Amino acid sequence: DLHGRFTTDEQGRGGLTVLGGYIDNLRAARAGDGGVVIVLDAGDTFQGGIESNLSEGLVVVDAYNAIGYTALAIGNHDFDYGPVDPREPAAEWLPRHVHGAAPGDKQGALKAAAARAHFPFLAANIVDASTGEPVHWPNVTPSTLVEIAGVRVGIVGTITESGLRQTLAAHVEGLGTRPLALTIAAEARALRERGA
Repeated sequence: DLHGRFTTDEQGRGGLTVLGGYIDNLRAARAGDGGVVIVLDAGDTFQGGIESNLSEGLVVVDAYNAIGYTALAIGNHDFDYGPVDPREPAAEWLPRHVHGAAPGDKQGALKAAAARAHFPFLAANIVDASTGEPVHWPNVTPSTLVEIAGVRVGIVGTITESGLRQTLAAHVEGLGTRPLALTIAAEARALRERGA
């Protein structure tokens, strides 16, 4: 749960620059012994830190892109921003016109963040309440399959079954969740069929 804590604290601890340096060192160490590193985020990524709040999470996505994240699961607080801010951006790193994030779209800010990422956002059990099918948003998928050191690894991302009740109701209108165990089992089978 990064919660938008983009920068280090007053004692110089934490923040994404420290994490990025650690991951770079870890990757170098693993490359030396033939290993690799998968970098994942379990959700509740954006809301909380001032830089993240002002950019509706996009500054965190940019940092994750630079770090080289593998995937991110959508968490309940990732819906907190709601629609994309209709004001013109104050800086060029705040793009507002993203495919799938139309003005008034209740999940617009989250869709904008997902579309900006160089890695997939995962949401296996977040569904369109009217169809029961997983959401179809730009760069959001139930799972991903990555090849790491010659091994095909399947990664499934889910939100807790109560997650959509733990954010602003207006921002998740029209969405529902599937049960975790059944969803993960079905997605794991599909990934294995694809070679995981």
